[in-house]
Amino acid sequence: MLTINPNAKSASKNSPEKPESEWLTHRVAAIAVFVIAFVLYTNTLQHGFVMDDTGVLEQNAFVQKGIAGIPDIFINRTWEGHKQIDKTVMDFPIYRPLSLAFFAFEYEFFGLKPFGYHLMQVLYYGLLCALLYRLFAAFKLPNGRIVALVAATLFAAHPLHTEVVANIKSRDELLCLLFCVLSLYTLLKSFEEQRARPLFWRNVGFLAYLLALFCKESALTMLAVMPLTLYFFCKNIQIKQIVLPFVVYCTAAGVVLLIRMWVLTDAQNVYEFTYLDNPVLLAKSHSESIGTRLWALSEHLRLLVIPQPLVSSYYFDAIPIVSFTHWRSLLAVALYGGVVVVAIMGLMSKKPFSYCAAFFLLTLSLYSNTFYTLNNLLGERWLFVPSVAFCLTLALGGAFWAEKKRKAGADSVDAGFYYIVPALLLMFYIPQTVGRNADWKSAETLFTKDAETSPRNCLLQLNAAKTQLAKAQNEGQTDALPAAIMYFKRCLAIEPYMTEARFKLAQAYLISGKLDSATTEFEALKNKKYKNAPKEAALFLAFCYNRQNTPTRSSTQAMSLLKAMQPADWAFDPLLYNQEMGVAAHALKDYATAATSYEKAIADPSADSEDMQFLLTNLGHCYTSLDLTKAYIAYKKALKYAPQDALLQSYVNQAAVRLQNAAKQIKK
Repeated sequence: MLTINPNAKSASKNSPEKPESEWLTHRVAAIAVFVIAFVLYTNTLQHGFVMDDTGVLEQNAFVQKGIAGIPDIFINRTWEGHKQIDKTVMDFPIYRPLSLAFFAFEYEFFGLKPFGYHLMQVLYYGLLCALLYRLFAAFKLPNGRIVALVAATLFAAHPLHTEVVANIKSRDELLCLLFCVLSLYTLLKSFEEQRARPLFWRNVGFLAYLLALFCKESALTMLAVMPLTLYFFCKNIQIKQIVLPFVVYCTAAGVVLLIRMWVLTDAQNVYEFTYLDNPVLLAKSHSESIGTRLWALSEHLRLLVIPQPLVSSYYFDAIPIVSFTHWRSLLAVALYGGVVVVAIMGLMSKKPFSYCAAFFLLTLSLYSNTFYTLNNLLGERWLFVPSVAFCLTLALGGAFWAEKKRKAGADSVDAGFYYIVPALLLMFYIPQTVGRNADWKSAETLFTKDAETSPRNCLLQLNAAKTQLAKAQNEGQTDALPAAIMYFKRCLAIEPYMTEARFKLAQAYLISGKLDSATTEFEALKNKKYKNAPKEAALFLAFCYNRQNTPTRSSTQAMSLLKAMQPADWAFDPLLYNQEMGVAAHALKDYATAATSYEKAIADPSADSEDMQFLLTNLGHCYTSLDLTKAYIAYKKALKYAPQDALLQSYVNQAAVRLQNAAKQIKK
């Protein structure tokens, strides 16, 4: 096995030291890795805000205060700033203030222009990759610089990282690893012999770790990775020397956890995840619960090796419920058991593969769904930190192969080997990374692509449908409605009693003018199996009834619905309520009630010109049976909103004639 030789920088323990290429200095290599990372993600710079970018930036009251909002960010939950703008949003009990503080600072320069935030995201990622190179080089492995370059380049190009880099919200993940790597690097450097100002370097490392803790909880795994790294890669270090920095790091973690507990104590309206988020909640036995978790763990490994296909979220029903005896579950036991064995077997001899195995297990542990159930079962972003160990393992594999050749008596090993292997991997990685970046351009491009990639993913079908419905509602692109209806139907085929999907499908039908289909979907929401059906459904159903005339669907049913509604049920849209009350009463020839309702709707400040024309015209119709003068006035007012409307002009003329005839009758 490949082992660490503390006395060699670029040669194996059993071979003479050989100088590496002079151009391959740390500075050149680090810059090269930075450039590779930056270039790979340049096609994200023109992207917009996607997914949770809205909550942490686009609609976050604290972030939009700029630097002045930073104090609020540090004393509130992560989603509190979003709740200040959108009162209906559910809260999440997380505390990750530093990424929001970065956004607030950047807001002073970029406002709400996505380009600036994507640019910073790519720059931070490039810096992280360059710093990873320096960390790997500081391990002083055989062929250390080339191993470090290979590992860092593979990390920069790995397609799994597209979610973290292309999604602005994932700044927390990105900064967390950046500060953790900086902390490990400076701590290692502080223990080097003849290192000037070791205390300074250790303080930098401590500060970096403190910042990482304020980014994301995954920094807690560094409490185990830090002493492990010092043990493996610090020359002649003693266990007692590791104790002090370990205690300092633990103290920092304890302080941040206490702050986190204090901030999260008053969390209200907290989102409670369901089987739609994490399918393991559907497990009917311990065997299924364990088996499904193991299936997800095996999928984590598969995605590291073969990162294809990728989707933004892994929801029900894309992840199968399997028993412990399923072959994927047993495979996961075998694979992870092997990783554990590698971690343990090489511990005393300080084999680099052992370090990689331990690093992988430790950093994945928080998101393994092993010790507790998370809101998701699988996530590409959760592999961001563990992928460091994976990339280093691949690079070490090349060094191990080269060492075996040397031990077998080969005079030399072509250094080009170290470039051929990563080149082959990059040929596989780069097109996927660049292509996947394009999917993250907008919510529409992301969700529609992912919905096709994962057709059994219920919430992805819902999100794809919502993007298409939003195009029709907000941008007037009614040609998007067929796609919206298709995705809603797919979603409901997976989970028939998803309230939001059923309600929005009804809306899509309504906008399409398919009243029968819309009515059917709104009526379906009366079933008690639909939890928390929106109050709007009853009002929209009344709207549909008012525009049909069958024994079971007419203004009679509309009036019954409207009378049963409480003010709180229609407070979201009083204009629509009063309008539909007027239409129903009008159809039932209750002209007085209809006129009163129309007048209330006309007085609503939210009524636009189209609303006013419709309401005033119908008010005129009602008044023709009550008060001709008021009818004439209503028609004249309606004509102001549609002066070229010949039919409306005829109503005005007819009202005028009737008034004249009435006046003549009075004179007689």
